[in-house]
Amino acid sequence: MSLIPHLHTAMTLYMTGLIWFVQIVHYPLKVFISEEDWIIYERMHTRKTLFVTLPFMLIELASLVYITVISENPFSWEMIIFQVCTAIVWISTLGIQVPIHGKLEQEYNLVNVHRLIKTNWIRTIAWSIKAVTLVITWML
Repeated sequence: MSLIPHLHTAMTLYMTGLIWFVQIVHYPLKVFISEEDWIIYERMHTRKTLFVTLPFMLIELASLVYITVISENPFSWEMIIFQVCTAIVWISTLGIQVPIHGKLEQEYNLVNVHRLIKTNWIRTIAWSIKAVTLVITWML
């Protein structure tokens, strides 16, 4: 039996836990960073965050592609949920959160911080739905 589905599940569960931490703790604390420290903080935050997110997101994506290709039924309800949630996460990340972080690296702007917190719910919910679906699928 292939270890790829297990790897995929591990990556999804890791990212789900991480995104909840980011949503509930990390992003809301940004409002307390002083304007003087903001630019250096945000630039360091963005670069350091890549190490705990990007490799895991790429492994999650690659393993899903593999699972989809080898699947006997790539259009089962579970696979569609996995695919749609993964697409939502990547579209939201690249289309919303990364551009907001880019703006925040340039200037202190609490409106953008609050926008980041609000829009991050997209990823939090998508990863949570995917994680729950994965766990239910494994239990069945």
